[in-house]
Amino acid sequence: MKNSTLPALLLTGLVLSLAGIGCTKKMDRTQVIPYTAANAPQIKDPPTPPLPPPIPPTPPLFPEPPVIIIPDQGVVQTGARVIEGRPQDRTLWADKTIHFAYDSHLVKAGEGSKVEAVATAFKAMDHAKDLLVEGHCDERGTEEYNRALGERRALAMREYLIRLGVPSDRVHTKTFGKDQPVNLGQSEAAWSKNRRGEFILIK
Repeated sequence: MKNSTLPALLLTGLVLSLAGIGCTKKMDRTQVIPYTAANAPQIKDPPTPPLPPPIPPTPPLFPEPPVIIIPDQGVVQTGARVIEGRPQDRTLWADKTIHFAYDSHLVKAGEGSKVEAVATAFKAMDHAKDLLVEGHCDERGTEEYNRALGERRALAMREYLIRLGVPSDRVHTKTFGKDQPVNLGQSEAAWSKNRRGEFILIK
């Protein structure tokens, strides 16, 4: 019995050895493909998100009322009431005339006290009165340019008054450009006096 078992065991071992050799040879034939840019997986870029909607413009802090041009008179009237033909007092605030830098419509810091004095006095008056602000320029520049610059100067003074509490419907503006100089000289000293804004009481 033992003699017949031994050959069977040897035969089984031989078969297993041959099977192992076959597996080894098969594994030796496996080819390893190196990683290159050509066979790398393709990754798509994420979609571009849509742009946000545009932000609407911010309204001005002190919006100007509609500007009405009275034909043939050159008056830019921004108040609510008609002032043409009413009596004027041009001497009351003659010493409060505002002077501007060359080619500028900004009220200088040193001139602010004059505007404040006019605003305080006018707010104490009865509501039947109005205030006219006139803008003037020196002789340099074209007629059209100086008209526009005089208007900007008058409007800057008007806005200053409104910020100080003067009712906007009682403040009017007018531009004369370079048509009404107070000094006919040809020097900077003369021109600086003509670059001005005046306050006139309308009764």
